[in-house]
Amino acid sequence: MFGKTYGYETEEGISPTELEFNHATDLHKTRLVFLTNHKQEERHLKENRFINKAQEVLIRKKFNTVDELKSAVYAALVRYLEEKEIIRSGPFDAGLHETATLASIDDEKFSVRVMLFKDRLEIRNPGSLPLGWTTEKLKQLHTSVPANPLLAEPLYLAGYIERMGTGTSDMVKKSIAAGLPEPQFIQSEDFRSVLYRPSTPQVGEQVGEQVNNMIKAIHNEMPVSEIMRSLGLKGRRNFLQNYLQPAMKNKLIEMTQPGSPNSPKQKYRLTTKGETLQKQLKKKK
Repeated sequence: MFGKTYGYETEEGISPTELEFNHATDLHKTRLVFLTNHKQEERHLKENRFINKAQEVLIRKKFNTVDELKSAVYAALVRYLEEKEIIRSGPFDAGLHETATLASIDDEKFSVRVMLFKDRLEIRNPGSLPLGWTTEKLKQLHTSVPANPLLAEPLYLAGYIERMGTGTSDMVKKSIAAGLPEPQFIQSEDFRSVLYRPSTPQVGEQVGEQVNNMIKAIHNEMPVSEIMRSLGLKGRRNFLQNYLQPAMKNKLIEMTQPGSPNSPKQKYRLTTKGETLQKQLKKKK
């Protein structure tokens, strides 16, 4: 790091900083050079000579404040580690291991868990909220309080994270926009985030087999008599209780004349949800 003064000099008239630089150059070591933002006339004569020597073989970086220096050092170190392939920008577990199985996972040696369910995604980690924070605060715009600032700063400089804590509030907004329940943030022995997934009825799950058969039979707009005939049914009460009403309750079908439910011209058609289920049922054949 170069400033205004040259510093202590040995009997040979060389500063320890320049001796260290010369030694690193002889050993072909990586050198990172940072300059305070002073004018040339403000610097010691030997300091200017030292800077000129260094810039012949290295790119130098100027800084004005301590924060700028920290940011520059972090960014340079990240680039160095990437170039040496000590770290990489891709996930460390992106590669597949041919012999790995679920039994290879040691519960005692990992802490963050990502679990995908049919209706939700859960992420658990052993962290805790900053002192005085509540889970409700995460749903609002808030500052970012990283547990490891030294790691967070280069990640910010590399563009992987941001300084403002908008991540959790964005999760809430996007979930609501997609018609999903708000995510849950739960702080107990560990911290848990729950994000809900869109779901559609599956065969034999949300509705019975009778409803599935009716969904497969409906096309365009059909009156009750035609639907019953397609299913080979004669008992109207059985049809209403076990087919039509459950389908209406699950919003799989809808009336063509909802304002006149008892109209003799009443017909039924599939909703978007019903059409999705019909496609699923046809694929099961």
